[in-house]
Amino acid sequence: MSASARAFTPNKPRDGGVISEPAAQWALGKMSCVDVELDTPELRASVRTTFLRPEPSPASESERPLALFLHGADFSCLEWRLVMRPLLEVTPTLP
Repeated sequence: MSASARAFTPNKPRDGGVISEPAAQWALGKMSCVDVELDTPELRASVRTTFLRPEPSPASESERPLALFLHGADFSCLEWRLVMRPLLEVTPTLP
């Protein structure tokens, strides 16, 4: 993987509109991209990967379970926008 992630710049909507939903704007502001280097006998390539990483929550990292939300293409990670933000505001109860 490259040394650091860089800001994600989304393409403009095809219909010429704007992304105005507050949750989508929040998620887009948290998106980054990084080039993942693949080096195998079958394939040598660099693949741009986009991800959404919010700031750490007020709870300490040791109190928060790690969650990975899988998605397909770049913008499909926006589907998690309505789930991720509320989860950041919850204090988990661990057994």
